[in-house]
Amino acid sequence: MFNLVKKHPASFLGAVAGCTAHFLLTAVCLVLLLLQGCAPLILAAGAGAGYLAVDKRAARKVDQSLRDLSKSITISSRRILGNRRTEKKYRYKRGSGSTVRLQETSLAPGTVHRGDRVTSILVYGVLGAPADGLIIREKRELWFNNKKLCTLRDESISRKNGTWKSRLVFKVPGSAANGTYIVKQQISYKGKKQRSKKEFIVR
Repeated sequence: MFNLVKKHPASFLGAVAGCTAHFLLTAVCLVLLLLQGCAPLILAAGAGAGYLAVDKRAARKVDQSLRDLSKSITISSRRILGNRRTEKKYRYKRGSGSTVRLQETSLAPGTVHRGDRVTSILVYGVLGAPADGLIIREKRELWFNNKKLCTLRDESISRKNGTWKSRLVFKVPGSAANGTYIVKQQISYKGKKQRSKKEFIVR
């Protein structure tokens, strides 16, 4: 082995680097399998092929912060208007097919501190649904610095005719950085998506 190192030092070092990168990549994959919901992994690509540097301390800090956020999430929904009033509001003609109309989105408060709670609201009308309702997909994501931090909610649920109010509340982690955050909200039915973006500032 020592002769191999003397004769081919570059090849030997390359093999060691390759094994190290493979080990780190395997560890990363295992972590990704264990993480759920709001739990991204921070990776830094090193110079040269086959190198992968993992900032473990930063990754653990962000992971714990977003785990705390995920645990703080509460979700509730209720029908705030019945079928007839919803049809009248949207001037819906019976027999014209099933549809979903995004009516209102909101996010409050606009400025928060660490430990405060943020409330996201979606209001939408369901029209022309069969007796067992329509399958609506509700999705909310949290973004910062043009990067997705986590998915706050992604769920498909059955909704009967009427106007629905969906409410999601989460707590701003104690380690959250100052700056502007975006909550992207979306409802979709049969592939048709209706979106909204709302901002809040952490100080």
